[in-house]
Amino acid sequence: MPLKNVDILKLFDSGQFIFFKWINEPNWPVEYVSNNVESIIGRSVEEFTTKQISYKSLIHPDDIGYVIKEVDDASANTSISSFTHRPYRVSVGDDIWRWIYDSTQIIRNEDGEVTHYLGYISDITETKKAMEEVNFFSTHDILTSLPNRVLFIDRVEQAIIRSRRYKQKFAILYLDIDNFKQINNSLGHNIGDKLLQRVSKKLTTALRERDTVSRQGGDEFFILLENIKDQENIKVVIEKLFSLTQYPFDIDNNQLYITYSIGVVLYPENGENVKNLLQHADNAMYQAKDVKNNSYSFFTLELYEKAKEKQEIYNQLHDALQKKEFSLVFQPKVDTYSEKVIGAEALIRWTSSELGFVAPDKFIPLAENTGLIVEIGKWVFQESCTALKHVHTLGHTDTIFSINVSAIEFKQANYVEQCLEIINKVGIEAKYIELELTETVLMDNQKLAISKMRELIDLGFKFAMDDFGTGFSSLSYLKNYPVSTVKIDREFINDLTQDTSSDAIVKVIIYFKEIFGVDIVAEGVETRDQLIFLRQEGCGIIQGYFFSKPLILNDYVDYLEKSL
Repeated sequence: MPLKNVDILKLFDSGQFIFFKWINEPNWPVEYVSNNVESIIGRSVEEFTTKQISYKSLIHPDDIGYVIKEVDDASANTSISSFTHRPYRVSVGDDIWRWIYDSTQIIRNEDGEVTHYLGYISDITETKKAMEEVNFFSTHDILTSLPNRVLFIDRVEQAIIRSRRYKQKFAILYLDIDNFKQINNSLGHNIGDKLLQRVSKKLTTALRERDTVSRQGGDEFFILLENIKDQENIKVVIEKLFSLTQYPFDIDNNQLYITYSIGVVLYPENGENVKNLLQHADNAMYQAKDVKNNSYSFFTLELYEKAKEKQEIYNQLHDALQKKEFSLVFQPKVDTYSEKVIGAEALIRWTSSELGFVAPDKFIPLAENTGLIVEIGKWVFQESCTALKHVHTLGHTDTIFSINVSAIEFKQANYVEQCLEIINKVGIEAKYIELELTETVLMDNQKLAISKMRELIDLGFKFAMDDFGTGFSSLSYLKNYPVSTVKIDREFINDLTQDTSSDAIVKVIIYFKEIFGVDIVAEGVETRDQLIFLRQEGCGIIQGYFFSKPLILNDYVDYLEKSL
């Protein structure tokens, strides 16, 4: 028997689709629906009320089972008067499905028997899509749609379980795009993002379907290779990945060539849990990056020890300035012909309270990579100027000190102002300070570097090109940059008089003195034969152990005075 006073339900017609279902008919025919039913599921009121269709027939086949069960369970419990269905799909025609939220009220007679169901139906398709997108990107990278770190770790954990069960191995590759930052800086992040998307697709298509490519952020990717037999299997995959870099990526009319650095770990040899595996892959990747572009490195115990040492140095380096653990020594610069001391190169030394003496080649690259070099470099500059002022007050007023400047320091927006502030505070003239730069300082933004150099030259500073001859474009830098001194790299001096190629290179560099009007300094001179060769060829200034090792300030002053 139909429910009385159905017209009351029309009060709800402004919002939701409201309907009545008969309990004693298996197909759930509808007695009443609100007028907006067509806007929600594309069916007219008449189609329902004339029993042309039933509501049950519209529910998706994959969902109808749990919808019926929820109705039956709620109906069997007389204490339940209403319930909410899990979201389910209904057909709106042409194989199009909409997600429905259904809150149902159970209507019972005086005996507690169910006579009707009153449903309040809402279309939540867009909300469902939004939730699915949120859920997807909680485990996937937004830019590339690749699995993110969370999902990758889960898959590695599952791979560990499978590998233990079936006695299999798997590998993790940590892939980093070389010099990606330079692409971002020169062409913009939009081009960089498009490149990452293209690289992601290339990596995915190059691997097996069961393998996982994950973006960790920036230009870093993790790759999980399951069921790997040995290193030879991995090398085949790596060579395939390197082959992807043979051709450029054409992005917005830019032909972009890239290379990779890849670190590799193998389970279970290189770690038995996710944390160790990823850490060791990271260590191996940076080992590969130190070699050359398109290189790979397998994790080894020796590599782990180096990484551990590097971490210990990094931990202590943070507080070294505050603990006053740094000091300066001064490598005398000697006139080749008179053998008189004319100046010095200021060099930093670190004696850690925990680690003891730490060689500069161990901590300076780490300071540069972490940005700590900015504060350390400022300290070196100020202490060098203070030491130089002391030498001048002793009467050696022509002495010039050379100070090494890292690329990160030189790029600081306030670098010029910082230098000026320090020399004014110390009371030393800029003309007695020579700033030593390497090619890495100059290669990123040549126009900006030249502009900053000229600004400092106008203040009186001089510039030296350090490690000259080791870079492929050294000659072009010498031509374009306002340097007054060129330092021949010790690599060529070491083989001097022993190797004809080194002899020829040194002769050419010394000849630049005549072409470009620069002073030539040879560093690393250790034998009399080297000194004689350089003197004969016209190299004017010498640095090296043949004359003196780096000295503390008081010893340097003594050495300076004895040479006069």
